[in-house]
Amino acid sequence: MRKHYRWWATAAALVIGLIFVSVQQTSARRTAAETLSGGTIQSGILDLTVGSAGSGQSSYDFTALGATGMFPNAYAQAPLTVHNSGSVPLIYRIQNVTQSSSDVPLSLAVTPVTSEAGCPAQGAASGTAIYDGPMVGAQVPTAPGWRTVAAGGTDILCLRGTVGPDVASGVSTSVHFSFEAESV
Repeated sequence: MRKHYRWWATAAALVIGLIFVSVQQTSARRTAAETLSGGTIQSGILDLTVGSAGSGQSSYDFTALGATGMFPNAYAQAPLTVHNSGSVPLIYRIQNVTQSSSDVPLSLAVTPVTSEAGCPAQGAASGTAIYDGPMVGAQVPTAPGWRTVAAGGTDILCLRGTVGPDVASGVSTSVHFSFEAESV
């Protein structure tokens, strides 16, 4: 019987020894250190503005996209200039679109254009749409394909709002676009 206890004692000593060696090896990896030389951090300004002036406003009344007397399937189309008024490159997107009234069903088409002339009030925009769907809740473009604008640069989007086929007469709505921007 004593041999049996010696065998268990020897096995336990080996297991404890292995645990101790494993802990020591793990501990050695966790206590490694390296010295790095100091660096310089320089701050920048992230500032996204919209509209033709790009004057740092926090809101912009986009009257060019508004219209009256619209009927089913009619649309209003206008260019929207997005400015990077900051000092660092940024990526941005339309984060959300809301309407004041759901009585006017609207769809949204967004097409990047190279100039405001590429977005006529009537006719097709010059380019390929990056979004064409419901206006409410739109996120344009979807991640990870956000639009990039260099510091001091601009990007022009052609926005088209189309009235749905099932709109009642005499109703109106206003639309609110929210943008999100991040530094690159």
